[in-house]
Amino acid sequence: MYKPLMLLPAIVLVAACKPFSDSSPCDEAQRAINDANFFILTYLSPLNGDVQSVQIDGKQNNDAGTLRFSQCRRLVSYERAKTFNTANDSTIVRDNVRWHNDKGWVREYIRQTRNVNGNIRKMVMREQFYTDNLGRIVRSENVSTTQQSSKLLSTTTYHYDERHQLVRKTVNGGLMAMLSVNYRYVAGHLSGISDSDSTSTLRWDEKGRWLSEDRTTTYRTKYQSRCLGWDPAGNCSGEYSEHEGYGGKSEESLHYSYTYYPQ
Repeated sequence: MYKPLMLLPAIVLVAACKPFSDSSPCDEAQRAINDANFFILTYLSPLNGDVQSVQIDGKQNNDAGTLRFSQCRRLVSYERAKTFNTANDSTIVRDNVRWHNDKGWVREYIRQTRNVNGNIRKMVMREQFYTDNLGRIVRSENVSTTQQSSKLLSTTTYHYDERHQLVRKTVNGGLMAMLSVNYRYVAGHLSGISDSDSTSTLRWDEKGRWLSEDRTTTYRTKYQSRCLGWDPAGNCSGEYSEHEGYGGKSEESLHYSYTYYPQ
């Protein structure tokens, strides 16, 4: 599944979407909006079926996560934690997304490193997401927070086609003055992601099941991932990935467990 580690005219931005309601109708447009928001918030490809929760298990790589949804695949929360250990230090990375009735979706990214002497370095970034009157995420602000101050790092705008599919996002600020990311679709499935530094290709079968992803960058790094099996709803239950870069080659295996709302 696609995952990095991190305008429409006349739109009035608001900090919160429509309230969650399990009894609300789930038409094609609403599901497309929920799927696009889910991808923006988690960098994970949209799922199949009326998913209630997902457990991510990567014990081999000290990686674990939990996702919860209301009906119609509307994300409620996403929690992910991963630990990296070296000879000199240990780092814990936490990526949490939650829905707040007064603020909408907020992401909190925390990176904490403890060295062999017990000294701790901590970085916290928060991203606030803003939606239009349809509930689509159209803008976000990424803020770095310390005990002394907060600093706006970047602002991102999101653009959609007539089917509510995300087709482009534009990031202003950060490491680059401006970055534009483009998204392509085949038969309603995300098939390509490209920007000035990288290109990703995603493949799906005729049943709408995610098969694999290949990503290359201008820095000669490569990322390959493939699904090893699917549950009855067609969601990937096992994933294997390889990353090749300046630090050498690394591997990762993840297992996904799903629960669904009753039909």
